[in-house]
Amino acid sequence: MYKSIRPPQILALHNYIEIILWFAASYSILSIHFVDDMGALQTATGSIYFSVVTITTLGYGDISPCAPVTWTLVTLQTIIGMRFVLVILGGVVGLLP
Repeated sequence: MYKSIRPPQILALHNYIEIILWFAASYSILSIHFVDDMGALQTATGSIYFSVVTITTLGYGDISPCAPVTWTLVTLQTIIGMRFVLVILGGVVGLLP
């Protein structure tokens, strides 16, 4: 018998997306503290893009923090992102027979 995704995994995924959006809003507000040649952080799409790239620890390098407050935010989001991946992955592995 196959197990299905349980509510805790759905809530973790929801929280993951919510964290992406909250950090995107923070990056947009603090956009002057980033090296962003194209001005991507001044748009909602660009802020979400940077937040996703940061939380997945992909880090293209096209946008860089240049102040202690933004270094802290980026580091915090990366740590939270790694933790959530481990929690979600652990939940999915727990569903395996």
